[in-house]
Amino acid sequence: MIVVGGAADILRRMLDYEAAGATKFVLRPIGEGDADVFDHTQRLIEQVIQPIHDRRGSCRRLGLAAVAPSASARRLYRYGTDRGDVMRFRTGPLRLCVVAGAGVLAATTPARALNIVPVYDASVTSLANASVVEGAFQTVANEFDAAFSTPITLKIAVGWGEVDGQGLGAGNVGASLDFLRGGFTYANVVGYLRATATANPADLNLASVVANLPRSDPTGKNSFRFPYAEAQALGLLPARMSLMSGYVGFASNVSWDFDGGVIAAGKYDFMGLAAHELSEAMGRISALSVANPSWATVLDLLRYSAPGVSSFSYANPAYFSIDGGRTNRGSFNNTGSGDRGDWSSILAPGDDQDANVYTGVSYKMSASDWTQLDVLGYGAYVTPPAGSPGVPTSGYLSHAAAVPEPAAWVVILLGFGITGATKRAARSGRPIRFRETLAA
Repeated sequence: MIVVGGAADILRRMLDYEAAGATKFVLRPIGEGDADVFDHTQRLIEQVIQPIHDRRGSCRRLGLAAVAPSASARRLYRYGTDRGDVMRFRTGPLRLCVVAGAGVLAATTPARALNIVPVYDASVTSLANASVVEGAFQTVANEFDAAFSTPITLKIAVGWGEVDGQGLGAGNVGASLDFLRGGFTYANVVGYLRATATANPADLNLASVVANLPRSDPTGKNSFRFPYAEAQALGLLPARMSLMSGYVGFASNVSWDFDGGVIAAGKYDFMGLAAHELSEAMGRISALSVANPSWATVLDLLRYSAPGVSSFSYANPAYFSIDGGRTNRGSFNNTGSGDRGDWSSILAPGDDQDANVYTGVSYKMSASDWTQLDVLGYGAYVTPPAGSPGVPTSGYLSHAAAVPEPAAWVVILLGFGITGATKRAARSGRPIRFRETLAA
């Protein structure tokens, strides 16, 4: 079997085979030339095999053969290809798994992983101040790129006075539109989140979510949908694709402040609103746009009314929590027609994810805002010190530790000892459109 994708894709497929009875695996990276093969080999060691080792205590848990390394060796090296083209690696006292490959290992270089590519339609490019609008949105996109570690490219369409060709509607200053992938069960969702957490052991927030998910679906729907962008983050869609990952739009009949500092009276904070809409396009949405939806989202699994008590309700109070409801990280909006995935503006004034926005107010991202995107699959972020960009008093975003240069992997995954077959539910069919708006 050939697996194309990142570490989460490989781990997820391994878990599928393990659930079907596989007891042993061979991972053989495929690439163009020795350098490419060994770059992928090193990534397998660092992002697939080592996380399994760290979290499960032994490579043998998944049937992966292991070698005992020399205590004095500290660098990865080639043991030889005359023994079945199997590579043995030594990294000191750790026990690492055997993978196949050939050539010389090349070191990876730190680089930004998430890559948001704004695509401005004619409604933006025809503006007299198009460069100002595009520059302000690009600033926000760049900061999102720097904040998260998932190696995917998100193409986000940006409109002015419309979103994907549709009007924003009276009273709305911003809107987002997502195409959704549907047909996923609760067990599917738990499996995807668990695989992503395993592939990212440093993401303690996502690990907490996975550890505290209920045994049964708290929404009672057993039908989940992912916006395209989030599906990319979780490995359900290609890391790079020709389709748009999401759409955002901004009102053309209001006054905007594009500086991101002190917001002038009578003007709306454009960069604050851009961060709001962009995060919705990335998956920060609730299915509770109606009182009784037939489906739910990942964010809907994190709504609580008390410790251990989920609250998938349109009208009842609910708060965001990643530890089973023990810690309240922000109250969701539950009044009027505002989005149920936004915060209550009364309880969180000036937060980027408020359900309502006002002129003359600067809107900033809070730690809870970033945590939401983190646990949707975008990777751990680092909270900056006071006074740095990302702190509500001075800027927008946070900056994560350096990550390897994004690269698609092609890996042959062979499972042995399979006693039963697995089959994924079909993901094809017409995409579902989901729209969110931000009211003035």
